[in-house]
Amino acid sequence: MAKKLATRARDLGLTKENGVILGTCVGGLVAFGAVMSLFDEATRVLAPSDSDYKAYAKQIYGSPLGKIVSTAGLIFAINEATEIAIDQKYLSKNAKRKAKAAGVAFAGAGLMSRVDAFQIGKRFEYLTSGSATAALAPTGPDAALINQAQA
Repeated sequence: MAKKLATRARDLGLTKENGVILGTCVGGLVAFGAVMSLFDEATRVLAPSDSDYKAYAKQIYGSPLGKIVSTAGLIFAINEATEIAIDQKYLSKNAKRKAKAAGVAFAGAGLMSRVDAFQIGKRFEYLTSGSATAALAPTGPDAALINQAQA
């Protein structure tokens, strides 16, 4: 029974290596969040006024350039976490390419969920909820049902 479950898990891609890769992605995300929070708090303290801080926040979190730069920072943090996992022998050097691809996919998904143009962020949210019809028609009845369920 246990051998059958282990084989089934491997067939689904649930291997120890993939678990470590997921862990490096999450570790990079946590590190990125910590650094961004420190940077954000330092800016809040050093900003001459609350309106200056809000203008900064809008540039970093709301502008297209800010979204791209923060995604690049996330990819950097995930790559650093991958390098640490390789140095500590949790991950083999052969898995480095797979880990980098996973990090880019992880960060890319985050970026896609934040894109405002053509309702891409909302469409991506509907896709991750499992509704292709809502993603195709973000103002249709399926999208309305998902929005009501989330409220």
